Amino acid sequence: MKSRTEYLRRENLAAVRVEVANFKRFRKLVDQWADAALKLSQLKTRLGLHSSES
Repeated sequence: MKSRTEYLRRENLAAVRVEVANFKRFRKLVDQWADAALKLSQLKTRLGLHSSES
C-alpha cells in the first residue's frame, strides 16, 4: 500500500476532511463486520451448524 500526496485548494479542505473521516469510519465498520462473520463461522463449525451448501 503506497501513500499518496495531493494538493488541495483551501476551499475544498473541509469537504475532503469529511470524506476521509467517513472512509475511516467505513473501514472500521467493515473490519468489525469481518471479525463478527469470522466468529459466527467458527461458532457454527463448533456447533455443527454449517450446511453442506456452498
